[in-house]
Amino acid sequence: MQLIKFCNSEHNINSGASLRVGTLFQYRTIENSELRDGEEGNFEFVINFPEEIELDRQTANLLLAGAVHFGGDDDLQTPRFPGTMSANIEHLHLVRQHANSVVVKDTSVRVKRTTINSLIFCMSAMKDATNCPFEGYNDSWSVPNSESKLASKSYRRANFIAIKIGQF
Repeated sequence: MQLIKFCNSEHNINSGASLRVGTLFQYRTIENSELRDGEEGNFEFVINFPEEIELDRQTANLLLAGAVHFGGDDDLQTPRFPGTMSANIEHLHLVRQHANSVVVKDTSVRVKRTTINSLIFCMSAMKDATNCPFEGYNDSWSVPNSESKLASKSYRRANFIAIKIGQF
């Protein structure tokens, strides 16, 4: 398995082209439907607690935000994430409450999270580049799986420097 960047030949970094990045908003609305991902940066998942589990107050308040709050004015700060997050209780069975924790079971919480607009760089994890999944591209370049962590670190560093120089 390797990471493959499908592109047009003028954008192939092996030919001296610059590494091109986009924003989450661009990938959500890009005209090419094969590249568009309307849900880019959006996550939705369900957390189930079928058995009894003890949650510290901070975790319980994060997961049950807006519906139930445990603790008083001296309560620990609930973590904040860049972007938006909502949590909806689908089912709650509160077994007992302690001073710094709560015990729940048969509980289900749906979490929706949207990250802030940010720069992203997309590659495909594939065995080879023989079948480009995106219409209109005539070239590609790749990173072997064994080098993917090093390449990722290098791309992040290069993007940080470019953004700092450009002073966006």
